[in-house]
Amino acid sequence: MGGKNYPKAIIPKQYYKGTIVFEEIESTKNNYVVIRRSLKDSANTFDSLGYLRQDSLVDHEKDIFGLSMNLLSDKYRAEYVKFRTKDAANSRWNEGERVKINDYLNFIEILSNPYPIFSKLNEIANKNIPITKNLNKQERNKILGKLKISNEEIKNYKFKGSTTITHSPIRLNYWHVEFNIFKDKNIYDNELIRYSKSKWQKDIAKYALRDLLIVHALPHLPQSYTRKIPPRLYKMNLIEFIFSVLTKIIKREIDFSSIA
Repeated sequence: MGGKNYPKAIIPKQYYKGTIVFEEIESTKNNYVVIRRSLKDSANTFDSLGYLRQDSLVDHEKDIFGLSMNLLSDKYRAEYVKFRTKDAANSRWNEGERVKINDYLNFIEILSNPYPIFSKLNEIANKNIPITKNLNKQERNKILGKLKISNEEIKNYKFKGSTTITHSPIRLNYWHVEFNIFKDKNIYDNELIRYSKSKWQKDIAKYALRDLLIVHALPHLPQSYTRKIPPRLYKMNLIEFIFSVLTKIIKREIDFSSIA
């Protein structure tokens, strides 16, 4: 157990927003960095050419869908990868919830020698990935209606997914994020790809690994990166906080002792 030394700064606060809108973070044009802990030791994480070994990032290709990462900030520091949480501590945190670390002491482990993997946000997010798949009738009709094109034109349409980093705060880590891939945004409205063993999904996973996650992985922090996350992106203002509390009261979800 490592609860005594666990960094309180990364635990969600009641006045934090339920999710950070990453489009706003990306629009700042700053050099944000995400970090993940290697599955291997330092000697087996990067190869002799400096490229990340695939098995140090994921056990299986399908694991890249929803791949767990952390957003580095003035709150979440690189050395915090030594803290591994599990079970209840990894449950989704919802806006307004009060987290008491004493409730999760049995779900924290301190690793002796974790090896970090760094990636620049702008090198792995908002990147297009080609999609090659056979369309069923339902998909074909959806595309015809959405794009207003003919059956003949569908044959030449180049389908593409797009990578994204989505905020997924957990009980003991507000700065937890996930690497995900959207379906073609020209056709689907922000719909994430969920792995289901299809060949086209396996091809996407291979592409994302080979051309993005492995190529752009770094063994050390880049010389220049942005540490400060603007508070407006994750802290509610007074009006937002009052509205959040009132909403929970109306839904009878509020723990009055937590705001006493």
